[in-house]
Amino acid sequence: MPKSTMKLLAVFLLGSLPSSLGDVYTYPVKSINLESAMKPAFYTAIDPSGTLSPIADFHPVHGIQTQDGGFVLVGKALHNETTTSKTAFAVKLDMAGVPLIAWTSGTPGDNAANAVVELPNGDLLVAGYRYDPMMQYAKTTRCLTKLTSDLVEVWTHLFDVPPSQYQGNGAWEMISLGIDSVILAGLISNPAPEMSFKSYGNVPGGHAIVERLPLSVVMGSSKPTDHTRYSDIRKIFNTSFTSKAARELADGRIAVLLYHEWQQATVMMLSSNGSMLWGPYNYHQHGEATDLQVSADGASLVLSGQGAPQNSGPVKIYSAKLTKIDAHTGMNIWTKEYTAGGTPTLIYNECWGVVPMKNGDYVLACGTGIENCGSHLSAQDLADCQQGLGDKRPGAIPRAAGVWQSLLIRTDPDGNLLWQRVDSYKDPAAPPLNASTPAHRTSSAAEWAFECKDGGLAVVMDEVGGVGLMKLAGFGDGSMQPTTPMPSMPGSCVPFNLQVDDGNGCEECTSWPCVWKPCSPIQRPICSSTDAPTPMPMTAPTPMPSMPMPPYPMPMTNPAPMPPMPMPMTNSHTRCQ
Repeated sequence: MPKSTMKLLAVFLLGSLPSSLGDVYTYPVKSINLESAMKPAFYTAIDPSGTLSPIADFHPVHGIQTQDGGFVLVGKALHNETTTSKTAFAVKLDMAGVPLIAWTSGTPGDNAANAVVELPNGDLLVAGYRYDPMMQYAKTTRCLTKLTSDLVEVWTHLFDVPPSQYQGNGAWEMISLGIDSVILAGLISNPAPEMSFKSYGNVPGGHAIVERLPLSVVMGSSKPTDHTRYSDIRKIFNTSFTSKAARELADGRIAVLLYHEWQQATVMMLSSNGSMLWGPYNYHQHGEATDLQVSADGASLVLSGQGAPQNSGPVKIYSAKLTKIDAHTGMNIWTKEYTAGGTPTLIYNECWGVVPMKNGDYVLACGTGIENCGSHLSAQDLADCQQGLGDKRPGAIPRAAGVWQSLLIRTDPDGNLLWQRVDSYKDPAAPPLNASTPAHRTSSAAEWAFECKDGGLAVVMDEVGGVGLMKLAGFGDGSMQPTTPMPSMPGSCVPFNLQVDDGNGCEECTSWPCVWKPCSPIQRPICSSTDAPTPMPMTAPTPMPSMPMPPYPMPMTNPAPMPPMPMPMTNSHTRCQ
């Protein structure tokens, strides 16, 4: 079979894909300052299992907005319902949330897509891991796949294990764009076959690795035959299991987030040539760090994650965590914690990404809910858990263990809470919240979020039935506004038919920018993708000026080391297994 034909077999048109521009259940008891929160513009739920059968159990973990205004989401799924073997996937949606096309890795063994970036020419790079039958001492290896903007596979590069002493499984956890490069973060030499990342757990061993490749190496139609000849930075960190993220600052420095079972929030700063400037420092008060980002002004680093509240003792509690670090010294500026409320020993708040907004604010993307009704619970907590009573406040709605809700938290630059909203997907045919049943209130959890070109916020959702994308409109909260309203659609169709019911009556939005009004008893049809308008041209924001480099090495006080102690964080996120 010709190679080009083999590539096309893994690309699927999604014209008949079960999907819905649905509505939103919003939970006011768990939300704070909803009147100031960004409002949903659309919420798409996609069930790719029909079109991509027998592939099943899709879990998106990352996504981006592309140059054409659309969206690409990536993650892992099962090869079929009867196996635990995984396959990588990507789904592309248009600017209105309509699914267009999907790609799967189409190879046997364990594969996963953990992150994606868009190259300057519109092509995509998907980072993750792939089964490699040629490896003698392992089953999976770090993988980089190049796709066209239409998700046609151009090439896949499997990274070799560097020196012979590093034998074991490997993966890329994150990929990001630098000034003239792509920066990869992940691990090698994991002795166990278990490869868990993001909300589905942590690896139990390995050595962290960060690698930088010039853009010229990955822009072509041919894969790099030997990346070791082209990498201008490759760093292996033997004292950490993996690197969860590596981000380049405007002056070329690279901030690296490292993970070890006993040191779950370790950060170091590299120079533009890979030498160490400060760190590694462990911010133990943060708990488990899940992502690292650079603030809009380039002066700070921020960590997302979860951990026990301060002074909570040995009780297993997960609060949402946000930590801000001085990018020049590594000094911890502050660590803040947040919660959706309820019984803290039952309700977990787990955050998987943080968005540095252009105006300096931060947004945490989280899931909130009961993990399981385990034997560690007290008799009262166990009884409440089995009834779904994780939150006994007046007006709170019962929710069974393993049924999650999306928790979005927005703060100002100092970590002070501005608003938080708790939501889940609502099928358009489902009743209002006050008349709904547990069968209507299915599981939704925010896995990732990013700021859109129009100042809105896109939220990648793990849905019980597949893949979700909720778009929040950027108005009424200090965000940058679209400079030109989206043109009206032809005919009697509408670009959106979004309805939100927070328990105080139904409101709907059927145009952009959203103008909220009482729900109409007659719903006009959603415009098809052929009716969609040409994406409006966007004006790129003014680049931030490069910050002057201070002299190094700087006088530095290393944060007090954390004594080894058990941390009940690893591989326990059952909602994604």
